[in-house]
Amino acid sequence: MSSSPKPSAVRTQAASTDRPSRPRQQPKGSKKSSQKKRPHGDDTRRRSRQTRDGRGRGLATLFPKVVKNRRLFGLAGVCGLAECDGTKPIITVERREELFTKPARRPRERFLSAASDERIAKLCNAMANPRRVAMLKAIFTGAGRYAQLAETLGLKAGPLYHHVRELRLAGLLELAQRDTYRLTEYGKYALLLACLSESLLSKLHSTDRE
Repeated sequence: MSSSPKPSAVRTQAASTDRPSRPRQQPKGSKKSSQKKRPHGDDTRRRSRQTRDGRGRGLATLFPKVVKNRRLFGLAGVCGLAECDGTKPIITVERREELFTKPARRPRERFLSAASDERIAKLCNAMANPRRVAMLKAIFTGAGRYAQLAETLGLKAGPLYHHVRELRLAGLLELAQRDTYRLTEYGKYALLLACLSESLLSKLHSTDRE
């Protein structure tokens, strides 16, 4: 004779088939691979690589040889000014590169020998006095008359004439008309580049001290 299942077993089986299946839970702390976000550090490392490679700071434009070939030896420098008066800007750029694929080519000597020692000394001597630098700034900003310079700098006629004479001898200043002075092209760029160089050197000095 075949035996029928017990009532309790039937009820248990029916209850188990009617119960809805629960979704399978994942362990705590785990996420799906499709929803996994890129760590913030990856973006930081990518940006830092771009900065070192020069793409983030326009190094390819300033020093194309350095970007194309990193196994170089030597020095490279660039300085530039842009003058804008509402029309087409005037851009002046000077670039000097002494880069070689092999060492021991004396790049420092080549880099420095292109500049005139006498002109550098003459320029530095002319701008060695703070009153003369202040005079160049005053004339460049519009105070070119003799009376204006005396009032702005607080100098009497004798010392003022001495400083004007030194700047004229250095080629930084010229007489526009009677009792009125103006900067030469050489003097204008010398003043602007001196101010720019001072800002750069101050920043480098503060970075070294940190």
